[in-house]
Amino acid sequence: MAESKGLEDLHTIHLEQRVEVMAAMAEEHDLKLAFQLQMQEVTTASRALQPSRSPHPSPDDSIIAALIDGDDDSVLGMATALMLQDMCI
Repeated sequence: MAESKGLEDLHTIHLEQRVEVMAAMAEEHDLKLAFQLQMQEVTTASRALQPSRSPHPSPDDSIIAALIDGDDDSVLGMATALMLQDMCI
């Protein structure tokens, strides 16, 4: 009887942990999506503020795609590069 109770407890703990892991994964996905949307907004705002005949090229679509679809390290690297480029203007 005690062994059955122990198995039930173990099963309950397993289910609770699974729910917590799934919630954490959903939250991580939401945070990444929010970051991607913010990067799109920043890029759009940056393009709108730049003069039409800027001596420096604006970020092309491949850079924007890399920011949106890339992993966290490449996104941060590209964001840093874009900020440094903007500072040089």
